[in-house]
Amino acid sequence: MSEIKMIKNLQEDGPLRGSFNALAQRVFGISFENWFQQGYWGNAYRPYVLAQGDAVLACAAANLMDLRWGGSVRRCIQIGTVMTAPEARGHGLARRLLEELLRDWAEEAELVYLFANSSALTFYPKFEFQRQTEYRCFMPAPTPRPGAVRPLDIMDKPSDRELLWARSLRGNPFSALSLQGDYELLMFHCTGPWRESVFYLPQTDAVVVAAREQGRLLCLDVLGGEGARLEEVVAPLALATDREVELGFTPACSAGCRFEAVGEDDALFVLKGGLSPFDDGSRLRFPLLSHA
Repeated sequence: MSEIKMIKNLQEDGPLRGSFNALAQRVFGISFENWFQQGYWGNAYRPYVLAQGDAVLACAAANLMDLRWGGSVRRCIQIGTVMTAPEARGHGLARRLLEELLRDWAEEAELVYLFANSSALTFYPKFEFQRQTEYRCFMPAPTPRPGAVRPLDIMDKPSDRELLWARSLRGNPFSALSLQGDYELLMFHCTGPWRESVFYLPQTDAVVVAAREQGRLLCLDVLGGEGARLEEVVAPLALATDREVELGFTPACSAGCRFEAVGEDDALFVLKGGLSPFDDGSRLRFPLLSHA
């Protein structure tokens, strides 16, 4: 049996990348292959894996990102894609990877955080991570207003990709906590799970990522639209039957909004000793499209 080795960058190694994608598909039902083939997997997403030959047994990834809050942009590390093959569990592989990742990156960032499902709530406190409460935000639904809504074909139209890129540089002007300049991660979402949910609204010159879930409008992100009100941006997507809109981010102006604590299936943990936007008790949520 070959030795188990730690590898800190694998995207250019075809067999390892294939095994990594196969494990991600088994554990999370996702694959990074299309993202890689389209050229969006750069240096911001850094998976640490333990592999035996070309077989990936476990992974924990460091996602380098810049987040704006309180008027400043801060370097953060989000840990994600923590997974172990079922047949390799119980041997401390995830612990080994997390310890190595934190040694490499904890001093490089003002904030280190991750999201955990309900089965891992007792695991991350062993690494000095502390549970924080996020809040879903629901704004009153705006009165629907006729306006052009153009779906963007991110997969096949270069002009639509250029439009998305240009609006991404402007960021979300309505968010109290927003991701800055990570086009790679944005494209992971917009060419993957939300590829049918990207719209251009010329009336407010904004790109909106939005979908209907459980009969409610979910506005995941707004890019551009400066000078308008959030209600004006969302209005062309609203229906007369809507009572509220769930936001995938926390608005800087939350007057009239309803908040609801996020449950244990997407629990936030923040590494102790660093800064946190939650330190002052603010009811915040990391933008959904910043999840890696």
